[in-house]
Amino acid sequence: NPMALRRPQAPLMPRLSFRDDSCSPMAAVDEFFVELVRANPGLRPRVGNPDELASNRLGGVLRALKHRVIDPENELEAVDGSIITALNEEAVVSACLANQGGLNLVASYEAFCVKMLGAVRQTLIFARLQKEAGRPAGWLGWPLIATSHTWENGKNQQSHQDTTFCEALLGEMNDMVRVLFPADHNSAMALLPSIYQARGQLACLVMPKRERPQFFDQAQAARLGRDGAIVVEEYQGDDPLLLIACGSYQLSEMRRAAARLKEAECGYRLVYLQEPGRFRAPRDRWEIEALASDGVAERLFPDRLEMRVLLTHMRPEVARGH
Repeated sequence: NPMALRRPQAPLMPRLSFRDDSCSPMAAVDEFFVELVRANPGLRPRVGNPDELASNRLGGVLRALKHRVIDPENELEAVDGSIITALNEEAVVSACLANQGGLNLVASYEAFCVKMLGAVRQTLIFARLQKEAGRPAGWLGWPLIATSHTWENGKNQQSHQDTTFCEALLGEMNDMVRVLFPADHNSAMALLPSIYQARGQLACLVMPKRERPQFFDQAQAARLGRDGAIVVEEYQGDDPLLLIACGSYQLSEMRRAAARLKEAECGYRLVYLQEPGRFRAPRDRWEIEALASDGVAERLFPDRLEMRVLLTHMRPEVARGH
């Protein structure tokens, strides 16, 4: 159809702002997406919202783009609003999957992201078949954000605690969907340009909404985005342990464990694993291109460190398999 836009122009990226204080990692997404939309007026924005944007710390997005409604009742609603809100996760994610000529964002409570899985997976499969046929999809990448996650929803017990979404997406081809665990504001900010510059590729970001310390500076955040993991600290000693953290809260606890080991003069290396799929065994020639560069895995996880402890957001079997 002449009106269909399937390969939009490359978006202009806003200036990245990094912080050195404690804050919600979602603040990075909130600021970046508002500025991205402002810098690219020719790309229609669409936000899928099955929960509460304010609760998920996307207040700036809400004020700038507004809920779409038939009859506005306040300044956060408009008939031409860009935020599609419905208590139906499949409906809101499908609204964004259909907006192939624009800029998209979906944020949900992690436990309810599972309801999006079928629609997302069909899109990934079709885009992969397009690539294999030599006609790769041209739509701009965007993030599915699983926030208010398992480690922040203890008061609601298991109804709000489910890591299935990220685990299932790790089963898909890594060149079609990245599964990422940014630990702080800076690591989230550093990831966003590469996500929105990609073509025919989604990203699942599992990230906290509560305030978190600044773990990484700008240079470290950039290295994490490039390599998928980083050495946080190291203490020399006999028979050192390899400590691996995947998830913001997991990194905090591993740093406590490292401090205890140091007091006991036990050696260790602490590695933060932001993108587990970068270190998997490739399943075909396209997936090889989405893995960590040659030598990165050996440098971060050397064979000489045989005793390993992995503290992970996911179920342990899934994480260990990767």
